[in-house]
Amino acid sequence: MGVVAAQNLPMLSTPSISAASTFCALLTQDRLSLPDAVPVRLRALRSGDLQAFLAYRSDPDVARFQGWAPMSPEQAAAFLAEMAAPAAWPEGEWLQLAIARSADDALVGDIGLLHEAPGEVQLGFSLARQAQGRGWAQAALRPLCQLLLGLPGARCLRAVSDSRNAASLRLLARLGFAQVRREDTVVKGEACTDVVLERGAA
Repeated sequence: MGVVAAQNLPMLSTPSISAASTFCALLTQDRLSLPDAVPVRLRALRSGDLQAFLAYRSDPDVARFQGWAPMSPEQAAAFLAEMAAPAAWPEGEWLQLAIARSADDALVGDIGLLHEAPGEVQLGFSLARQAQGRGWAQAALRPLCQLLLGLPGARCLRAVSDSRNAASLRLLARLGFAQVRREDTVVKGEACTDVVLERGAA
């Protein structure tokens, strides 16, 4: 079963509200389906993901190029509860969804989506170390990008990657993102350069 087609999505009165509401409904109804042969699936995060979530979010190798900081068990539990059933996705807010193994539904990573402006979404992704290098991130992100760009009012997707994160930049290029600018910044007390990439709607 392929990802839900854009033409099958309801069109509401305001494009940005329509897209956000539609996506939240797909997520909470577990309708973010991927092709059957794909070894991962997209779904909402759950309280049962706590140990796996804490494990890779506490791994220094996974966290190195990420903007987030490790959470305490209490913070992580509250975060997973909040993301389990998002009722809305307003501008300026992040929505986090799970990348899970198809075989056993075990959490192997997550994707963050920032509703930046009407029709504009920034995405980021984290994958457990043992799940990296298998093509799983691409398998999850490619149809997700297609779905997001097919939502009513969609204009572009944006990603920000540390210039030293070569694997992430290669993946984003394969997904059709192109560099638009570079920004010098400081993350976690370390000077670095962010690469900003975009992919527009067709």
